Amino acid sequence: MLTIAGFLLFLREKVERRQAKIDYPGALLFSIAIISLLLILTDTDAPATVLAGLATLFFVAGTLFIRQEKRAAEPIISISLWTRRLIATCNMATLLAGMALIGLTTVLPIYVQGVLGRTPIEAGMTLTTLVFGWPLAVMLSGRLYRIFGIRTTARAGSFIFPLGALFLLFLTSDSGLLLASVGSFLMGFGMGIVSITGIVLVQRKRRMVDAGQRHRLDHLLAQPRQHTWGHRARRCSDCRDQALRQRRTRRPAS
Repeated sequence: MLTIAGFLLFLREKVERRQAKIDYPGALLFSIAIISLLLILTDTDAPATVLAGLATLFFVAGTLFIRQEKRAAEPIISISLWTRRLIATCNMATLLAGMALIGLTTVLPIYVQGVLGRTPIEAGMTLTTLVFGWPLAVMLSGRLYRIFGIRTTARAGSFIFPLGALFLLFLTSDSGLLLASVGSFLMGFGMGIVSITGIVLVQRKRRMVDAGQRHRLDHLLAQPRQHTWGHRARRCSDCRDQALRQRRTRRPAS
């Protein structure tokens, strides 16, 4: 309730009101393609003919979806966004990081209980560090931008995330909860930085329509983002860039 009240009181955006067109064919084709893919990935014990039929349906629906999005007036996913290196890189990084996090939250509690012989509460505590590390990184992102710059911060997050996964590679049946908790925390911290820097990098360079398309693509690929913190981090980064430009103009010529 406090968050909703904050948005209503302090968020001021100039939005152009216009009649929108919903891409119903694109939504239908996308749903068919995604459902087919999920069935292939989850029902691996199905007969080969069923899997082959689902794979064919996925490729046909996916191809038709891409063609539909290219000619739609207001597509669900703007295909042209993938031709931009920055946006494509941010989305692929988010996709891969989201896959790793889903694997972590699924497998780590089972490993802690089944292999390490710990209680369900102790298994849940190993994931608590992930939930703590993610918002902590989002909260600190604004300060990190001002000190190191946004691209350096993004690279640091991209390094911290696999570093946490590396900790989990050394888990054995004799490992304690500390190793699993540290790895979980680092992955959450790295994901928090990667998710926010991806938003800020794109929003600083694209207009509002492109930003909306990019956010829509993020929601379809991976976990939802913290838009409020992204807006705050972007303002901090812009202030830093303006201060650097003023400092350079005041520097006397040698």
